[in-house]
Amino acid sequence: MAKLGAALVLCAGCGSARPLSEAPPPPVARAADASVPRVEIRREDGITLEEAIRLAMEQNPRLLAVRGAVLLAEAQRLTASQWPFNPALTVEGDRALPWSEQGDNSLGLGVSQEFEVGGQRRRRSAVAAANVERVQASVADEERLLKAEVANAFYEVLALEGQRTLALENVEIAGKLLAAAAARFEAKQIAEVDLNLVRLQTDQARNESARTDARARTARLRLAALMGEPAGAELVFKGTLGVAPLEIEPDQAVRLAIGHRPDVAARRHAVREAERGIELEESLVTPNPELGVFFGDEFTSIGGLSERDWLLGFEIRLRLPVFNRRKGEIAQARARMGIAAAELAELERQVEREVEVALEKLRIARDTVRLYEEQLNPLSRRNLGEFETAYRAGEVGTLEVLRAQEDRNRVARGYQEALLEYSAARIEIESALGGEVPK
Repeated sequence: MAKLGAALVLCAGCGSARPLSEAPPPPVARAADASVPRVEIRREDGITLEEAIRLAMEQNPRLLAVRGAVLLAEAQRLTASQWPFNPALTVEGDRALPWSEQGDNSLGLGVSQEFEVGGQRRRRSAVAAANVERVQASVADEERLLKAEVANAFYEVLALEGQRTLALENVEIAGKLLAAAAARFEAKQIAEVDLNLVRLQTDQARNESARTDARARTARLRLAALMGEPAGAELVFKGTLGVAPLEIEPDQAVRLAIGHRPDVAARRHAVREAERGIELEESLVTPNPELGVFFGDEFTSIGGLSERDWLLGFEIRLRLPVFNRRKGEIAQARARMGIAAAELAELERQVEREVEVALEKLRIARDTVRLYEEQLNPLSRRNLGEFETAYRAGEVGTLEVLRAQEDRNRVARGYQEALLEYSAARIEIESALGGEVPK
């Protein structure tokens, strides 16, 4: 793998930078997963991309809130698996009023229970289980998107810190040029207007350094927020911007994405949930019978005669599906099935487009970085060095050396931006493939 750029250790709030041994940027596919046992991270040693993603998986408030949907779905599945009907207890009794000609007393006790038929509870549980799988896949997709967001923010911090280092170098170069211009002015080799141009260039370099430093601090704060770290936390990041080879055919990439993307899996589970919903609605057409048994004690007294009867019986209640055969509910379930299937097909087409666009972005970004590395960077450095030497010797004017310095600054900033664009393109293709990148 070709290494591009300087590795950096970044300190949130302090803005320091020092070189490290170069290493390729770790892909999102190797990011820590929430299911991995938590390990202690030594923040003072520098947080890598993998560690930043692991912290985000453990602490990001938005993700923690989304994961609560899994608990809700699990509770719904528990409800669906329970027996839905409790037995009903009936107590009846009567007693003759005092002015009645005969004394009649009765007491009755009954218990009834509704029973599900047609596998309703099994089908209801299947719907709830498919819903759990859909929610779990949706949460996994939120994790996929958060990993990509953290990785982009991480590399943005690296790029801005690299630009900050370049800005500091430009301030140093501008200071040396100003000293040389002042010496030439004292020797009456240049006019005061030329000296003022160099002073203006120096001030612009200092202003650009301050602006870059502010942007770097903002990027570090945003990354810390994504990681769920408290405001004002002093964090150290370490990593490198670089180019890693990726050889994959578009057709293979599309198959990989459709097979591994959690949002595609969520849509598939939604289709399965809709299918089970149709089966459940169709099973509800058959009415549930309600069975009951009762015990009665009747006492009758007429004149001096009395009679007591003990009764034991049963009853069956069945609602006849004459007027309501749940045609509307079944039609709604089938409509939901059609919508879910259409959404799955549309998402698969969208994934195919995303993969194609991401691969093209990666190719363009790789070619751009290669152009800077092989041509623009060496040429701009050589030109600036030659013009500085010629300026000190009095062979060129101030404007020529300022233009050479501006060209070098523009190329250096463009190189950092190209590295950042490549990192963003690499993250985009890894995220588009569902975090799976062939090694």
